[in-house]
Amino acid sequence: MKTMLALGHLGTRISLKGEHPRKELMEALGAKHIGKIYVDTLGGGIKHVGYVVAREWFTLYAITEWVGK
Repeated sequence: MKTMLALGHLGTRISLKGEHPRKELMEALGAKHIGKIYVDTLGGGIKHVGYVVAREWFTLYAITEWVGK
């Protein structure tokens, strides 16, 4: 199971289990509708990076363990 962080442009932070991030984000915010956010890639394509809920957009980040030396 991977943990995810939904970081809103207004500073909202929501921790997600990561199995169904769209559904979890909608439940956390009490939303019924949600839109996808895309960014352009250097190769000329597009990549899905987050969601728009009401007037705030959220970028999703996968949280992984970092082990230093």
